Amino acid sequence: MAESLREQAIVSLVAALQGMTGIRHWGGAYPNAPRVERKLLMPAQATQFPQLCVVEGALDGPTSRVAIDVVAGAQIGMRHEMRVLLAGYVSADATVTAATWLQRLWFDCLKTLTAQSTLGGLVQQVQWGEEMETDEGSLDPVAAFVQPLTIIAHETLDTD
Repeated sequence: MAESLREQAIVSLVAALQGMTGIRHWGGAYPNAPRVERKLLMPAQATQFPQLCVVEGALDGPTSRVAIDVVAGAQIGMRHEMRVLLAGYVSADATVTAATWLQRLWFDCLKTLTAQSTLGGLVQQVQWGEEMETDEGSLDPVAAFVQPLTIIAHETLDTD
């Protein structure tokens, strides 16, 4: 039996972010392959940088909306809007500030998820939230961002 569409979407999102290796948009590479976890860690809990955390959740409001679009015989059509938080943590090194690593990681996530916005055709769209929270100073030498995303997907379910 296959996992739920929501689970498959999060697994695909994590896989896309794990693929951010090699030479990146700024012409260099991360000091380590990004570690991506499906639990929200606090920056002090990160043991390797860059660290990304992917969790279902929202900065405000509901974490999920499910609507039944169509009922036809023994099938129902469903629309999912699942809110996901993407948190990223970086650390300064001898040559690059934490603020620069933060901007690089955030933009890399944006480029990666925009290029794979349907997660291989699994969903209709991964929407990038309009608001982001950052911390470039109080955690020094670590910097952090939290970016809300919305995964929109449609599926047809048999009611039998």
